[in-house]
Amino acid sequence: MTSGLTPLKIITNTNVEPFSHICYQQISRKKIFRSSNYMSTGFLIRRNIILTAGHNIYSNAFSTVSNIKIFPGRYKETYTYDVIEIPGTELCQASIRVHPNYSFTKNNKIDYDFGIIIIPEAILKNTKNWPTAASFELDKLYTLEPGHEIHVAGFPASHGYDGSLMTAQQQACGNVNEKTFSHEFDTQTGNSGSPVWVEINGKRIVVGVHTFAEAATKLTLENIDHITKWINTVPQNS
Repeated sequence: MTSGLTPLKIITNTNVEPFSHICYQQISRKKIFRSSNYMSTGFLIRRNIILTAGHNIYSNAFSTVSNIKIFPGRYKETYTYDVIEIPGTELCQASIRVHPNYSFTKNNKIDYDFGIIIIPEAILKNTKNWPTAASFELDKLYTLEPGHEIHVAGFPASHGYDGSLMTAQQQACGNVNEKTFSHEFDTQTGNSGSPVWVEINGKRIVVGVHTFAEAATKLTLENIDHITKWINTVPQNS
């Protein structure tokens, strides 16, 4: 299960799984004096639930998520599925969950840097082209170890990238800590929230969420349980 770092590649055919289920995100934040748009990545773990980095959707006293746009399988200005928008501060706040131990100000913020976006069923009912399932799985029985081959894909939005192209890479996993693991992927701003996964017996098992340069937040048993509890509070129609 080991390999060296492969060259970074641009995914031009985003219509195939898992790339069709990886989403470019445009997150609008309302601040005290102005509003800003932030580019990032998320990915479907259910037809109506996107897993992403906590810092992509975290709201504090000085910044509140006010609009979310989701672009599945983006390649330039084409998308595998319909673009979805969650409008307004109230609906956005009702649609996001971030680990309660996550905070921008904590030194260990990477340990809990994940959250989900729940796509409201009322929006999905009015969406004509949308997947009925997800490409990625959570698996409590899988244990990530150094040397295991890991994959990443997402939407860089700096250093010559503008979020319109998906890049992908694979390599042998580096150090594995209790709540994080290291890698040497070529990632930029915008890659935050990208899935890091392994491929075993035809399954794509998510082992982490890319959160910072050369590091990912590990999906520990505790974190998977937390995500599962969130999922179980949301009606699943498929």
